[in-house]
Amino acid sequence: MTDVASHSTLREWWHHLRQPIALALMAGVAIVLTLMGPFGTDSSLRPVPRLAFWMSITTSTYAVGCFVAIRLGAAWPADKPLVMRIALTGVLTGLGVTATVMLINWAALGQRPDSISLPATVFGIAVIVSIMFDLLRTRHDPPAAPAPSITPQTTGPTILDRLPVERRGALLALSAEDHYVRVHTDRGDALCLMRLSDAIRETGDIPGLQVHRSHWVARPAIAATRRNGDKAVIRLTDGTELPVSRRYVPILKEAGLLPRASHG
Repeated sequence: MTDVASHSTLREWWHHLRQPIALALMAGVAIVLTLMGPFGTDSSLRPVPRLAFWMSITTSTYAVGCFVAIRLGAAWPADKPLVMRIALTGVLTGLGVTATVMLINWAALGQRPDSISLPATVFGIAVIVSIMFDLLRTRHDPPAAPAPSITPQTTGPTILDRLPVERRGALLALSAEDHYVRVHTDRGDALCLMRLSDAIRETGDIPGLQVHRSHWVARPAIAATRRNGDKAVIRLTDGTELPVSRRYVPILKEAGLLPRASHG
């Protein structure tokens, strides 16, 4: 699971880095810094090399902050304050970015910091960038519904937007795997770095049922059900079978999806 989870993290990280708003942000900051020429770069570098220098700085800063935010965001407990997560993300990003910038500064300019002013400035910039990234991710997340299991949904399944294009299709089910959710569609499945509760909120107006603490199924995707002792099993239209825990059996009964218990 570790290899699969790491692959999913890298995929989401690369997806965010390719977003137009992210590219525009990195390019804009690099251009501004090139024109300002801080830390002596206006005199030590000509315009084109200076632009390349600051582009490498802004890109590495954003990339490190992006990766830290994704990993930490997935592992962050739901009962912990969001501000603590953002602060910790900023600190971890600041440490990584400061080391990266110092290395780039030494390689490009042949300079070593003779005081703490430059590292401190870089650290502060990294914290700000990481907070901006967190806000950018939050902006793309849909607002939490007050009662997702009761309130009628009026939107489409935005969860599909997180999937690779070749996996986007009719939504069948969601399955929690550690800090990830495996999204099943009629075109395959893919992992998303998020909580199951958040994934369910992104199913939009597709009627569905949570049948296990780790599984949600779209009602149109249920091909058959069968009892398994005091539990049950659901077979989806693609042949995938998912368990129904004892706690959720009454929900299937109320929905008319589970036959009466048979004896003998």
